[in-house]
Amino acid sequence: MPEPIALHRQSTRDLLDALTWRVTNKSYKSIGDLDLLDSRLQKLTAIARGKRNALIPVNQLPAELMVIIFTYSQQHLASFLPTPPNGIAYDKHHRDWLSLLHVCRHWRGIAATSNLLWTTIDNGLVPQKFLRRSGNAPLTVYCGVRMRSCPKSDLSLFLPHLHRIRELHMDISSWVLSIQDLYTAISKPAPLLESLTLDTMGPVTAPNAHLPAIFNGVMPRLRKLCLEYFTYWPTGYFRGLTSLCLHHMPFPESLRPTTAQFLDFLESSPDLEELILVSAGPTRVDAEDVPAPHTERLVALNKLRELTFGKIIDLSCVRRLLSYLSLPENAHMYFWGCPALGANDGDIANLIPTNLTHLPCMLGMEEWRIRCAPYHTFPTGRDNYIVAFVDKVLYTLDIGLEAHIARMAPVYAPVLRNVRKLYVNDTLDISTALWQDLFCCVPQLQELIIRPHLLWNASRGILAALYPEPVTQDKAPIRTGLKSMLRLDDILCPELKKLSFEVASTVQGPGFYISTFINERKVRGKPLDELELRYLRTPPPADIVYSPPSTTPPAQTPFPLAPQPPPPPPPVIIPNAQEQTSLEMESMRVASASVREVVYMHDQEPIVLEPKDWPIRGYIWTTMTLPEDE
Repeated sequence: MPEPIALHRQSTRDLLDALTWRVTNKSYKSIGDLDLLDSRLQKLTAIARGKRNALIPVNQLPAELMVIIFTYSQQHLASFLPTPPNGIAYDKHHRDWLSLLHVCRHWRGIAATSNLLWTTIDNGLVPQKFLRRSGNAPLTVYCGVRMRSCPKSDLSLFLPHLHRIRELHMDISSWVLSIQDLYTAISKPAPLLESLTLDTMGPVTAPNAHLPAIFNGVMPRLRKLCLEYFTYWPTGYFRGLTSLCLHHMPFPESLRPTTAQFLDFLESSPDLEELILVSAGPTRVDAEDVPAPHTERLVALNKLRELTFGKIIDLSCVRRLLSYLSLPENAHMYFWGCPALGANDGDIANLIPTNLTHLPCMLGMEEWRIRCAPYHTFPTGRDNYIVAFVDKVLYTLDIGLEAHIARMAPVYAPVLRNVRKLYVNDTLDISTALWQDLFCCVPQLQELIIRPHLLWNASRGILAALYPEPVTQDKAPIRTGLKSMLRLDDILCPELKKLSFEVASTVQGPGFYISTFINERKVRGKPLDELELRYLRTPPPADIVYSPPSTTPPAQTPFPLAPQPPPPPPPVIIPNAQEQTSLEMESMRVASASVREVVYMHDQEPIVLEPKDWPIRGYIWTTMTLPEDE
């Protein structure tokens, strides 16, 4: 065998050629010799691959920078209400980043030895390995969230690490052992805890609505809290919060806190930014809400960004709490629920406090979006209404009965007096008289957008309310009072300049009816400047599939709201583009005589009625159903 110095003098190619010649021409008599040769060649190959990978530019980056890049491949959930990315159910992408361990030895070495990459512990994803590799770094722990079960064996893994847990999200609704064992297990201090989620099934896992002592009361950094069922907790707990979600408190409401007690609790967190109450909060009836707060009491939450009330039984309880809160102008407010749950729930007039000076976020609305639709048009289990105040836009969506907005006009007049844009999607055929009351609230209206439902009946009722001459001689007291209060002329919405319609491309235009309305406004000295017809995009005929009638009986809804009405008549279909164009031209000719500009737009996307952030995380977290464990 040549000396090492002699080997260094030879090129790698010469050595490989010599080795290849020797292996090819030598006669081996022992399998052991060949096994030894094969083993050494495999090691040599691994060394060569490692040196080749080291020359790749990305592998020449510092290991610390590689770790930062790897973290971007991980799935990161919100620290408060860690809702799934798709808003429906948790996927398995939280484990995708583990494929980095199989790229090459260099990447595996960096990933496996970096504590930062292993600090998110999920009891459904090899928690022992994550805990071991996380070292002493602060932890984010999910127990029973993605994987519905939360066995005691998994919980016991986390207990020795309570001192370094920064976020703890637990769903113990499937806990089958003694509930006392659970709270005993989390009795040690949690000095780093910043976010806590504790979801439970209430009486199934707790003897009463009082939360037992947890973490020995030592949670000095806790700022974000999501708590299900529990109404009361030990004195001194949960102060200085920035995010709070309470949901599904026990029934009856007499077990829930009084308004005065809840205000005391809010005063302990003046920097609160998110407040979410879903079937929770001070919802007692007035007779049981004692002692009542002082009439002049106000709790200022000057940093609040979002206020949410969900699954509301009685909107008047929300109004009562709002009467004692002072909120900033940029706060977003969401109210949603199902009218079947309570007699007063759907009447949105019950929501607005008498004095709104301390709630500027409910004043100065510049746009109003309203959607009215019968309950039977909603999927089973859907919450039937949304009232939201977001960025100077008022949303009143999925109003199921005319009675729910019948008293709206006088109460919402201060809220709507500056509205300049109104979007209406009405499938209830609300009476013209009620529309007149509502139009009295928007004297500054400049643009009206209507989306008829299949046919034009509803839009005719809306436009009839804006005719210069009343449709009937009935002088409704509410309308008369509003006109006097707002100093209105006989012509409603005198500033109206633009009228738009969103319609399916297969529905006939309302040509003559619209042109008559426009002409009447012009005759009375309140002409419109622009008429716009937006024909919505529809799938091509080849993509339409007609399914045979189902033989499966319909599922029973949990709340039989109303008898199922007969299906609406089919729309009038215009068979070809030439006839459609002919009707449009006729409508344009008639309308153009009374309006400055008529615009037809085809293949348009409908305007989205819901708030831009809907569904919000508080809605998703408190309504989603987790899938069964795989």
